[in-house]
Amino acid sequence: MKRRQFIKNSSIVTVGACTMPVTTTVNESPKPFRIIHLTDCHVDTKGVAENGLRKALQKINSLDKEPDFILNGGDAIFDAMEATKDDTKAQWGLWHSVLKNDNSLPIHACIGNHDIYGWGSLNNPTKSNIMSGKQWAMDELAMEKRYYSFDHNDWHFVVLDSVQYQDKGYTVKLDEEQWEWLEKDLVASKDKFTCILSHVPLLSFCHQLFKVGQDGKLIVLPQGILMNSQPLEMKNLIYQHPQVKLCIAGHLHMQEEIEYLNVKYLCNGAVCGNWWQGAFQEFEPAFTIIDLFPDGTSKHEWVTY
Repeated sequence: MKRRQFIKNSSIVTVGACTMPVTTTVNESPKPFRIIHLTDCHVDTKGVAENGLRKALQKINSLDKEPDFILNGGDAIFDAMEATKDDTKAQWGLWHSVLKNDNSLPIHACIGNHDIYGWGSLNNPTKSNIMSGKQWAMDELAMEKRYYSFDHNDWHFVVLDSVQYQDKGYTVKLDEEQWEWLEKDLVASKDKFTCILSHVPLLSFCHQLFKVGQDGKLIVLPQGILMNSQPLEMKNLIYQHPQVKLCIAGHLHMQEEIEYLNVKYLCNGAVCGNWWQGAFQEFEPAFTIIDLFPDGTSKHEWVTY
């Protein structure tokens, strides 16, 4: 991983009739850095997914400009919500095998709905068994907390847990505990440009085009499945913190860029495309290269592989 370096410059200072060498330390100007957004890999044990993820990781790890790290946007495995324990273990085992052999970059992860074991079949949901399914995903993804933040160079990164249990499924929102933490975190990080990562988009247009029936007509899905169900509250919070410059997500297997109130919202394409069956609508399997600059700007490239 590339780190900021300090450059030592030697100069000659004249004092009266004598000269003496003086060593001064000059901080190198902040430089842009590169990250990868890898989301919706949906690894299963059928072979196609394993080979596809290997191919994507090999391309990422051989880029001319080396990324500093990968943001894993969730849905790492095909599905644990309704899978058996054995099937879930096999999916995670394959995930780890591919990463071990084909990736050398650090990874910071968030939880996707399909990473969570058992939520699709909870007949007697309790706080304990709801959280145990999420904890399994956290353990596999090496996450100490389900939401967290970290700094890298001149940027601050916030990783959210956007998926909460509801009626043998999920809804998309921040729970009260997480919301209070986010408010405090954004206040504490006001001096750094900020990127927010969530599995499900905080703001989206293309979620309206996600589900198409066999007759070619759009199917309206329940609110809180495809996009954050607190859009106004989230917009207002972000607006109070102008250091937030970039919000990235996946979940929809589609690609879009929205500029809204000086914030860039990216919904990035899925590594698996149409769940390993080619393109999802018009969007081929892809990962995203993001270059972040010390002035708070960014540029991105959706890369097929």
